[in-house]
Amino acid sequence: MPNEEKRYDYNRFGVKAKRVGQAVADILNKGDVYVPTAEEIAEERKEQYLKDLKEAADLGSKEFQSPFYVVYLFEKPHWSTIVGRGRFVRRQTEPLPENMMTNFPYFTKDVYKIDVEKGEINYLWTLPSIENFKEILKHKEQYDPAMAEWMANPCEEKKPYAEISQ
Repeated sequence: MPNEEKRYDYNRFGVKAKRVGQAVADILNKGDVYVPTAEEIAEERKEQYLKDLKEAADLGSKEFQSPFYVVYLFEKPHWSTIVGRGRFVRRQTEPLPENMMTNFPYFTKDVYKIDVEKGEINYLWTLPSIENFKEILKHKEQYDPAMAEWMANPCEEKKPYAEISQ
């Protein structure tokens, strides 16, 4: 068994580093590690999320004519229940759901319409990652019927489920 102090050392092709994935796996596999619920994670991130959304809207108002759109792309690695990466992307045109699924399959996508003249930030819709998309289609009966219907025929001329079910 390798020396515990060097357990996370990595040296391949002359590049020395630490094995982050192994460290995360070890931490998550300990029986006494608290794993927060999705609701707890969302609540903790809410304040920073809203601050970052407003910042993206402010930056977009200097780059684009009103109205413009902000898309939040969130990716959660399959190996983690609590780690994720997100970023806000500003754009002039409203994204098409089918293009978002093709171009960003592993991200959850939230779309907002920003109208600077009215001072409004309007939530439009959300699309899940491709893995969640497949899971929802497998178990349609457990989800919102409007969402499941849209997901069964995503290229039809209608908005994604979040707008339908509001």
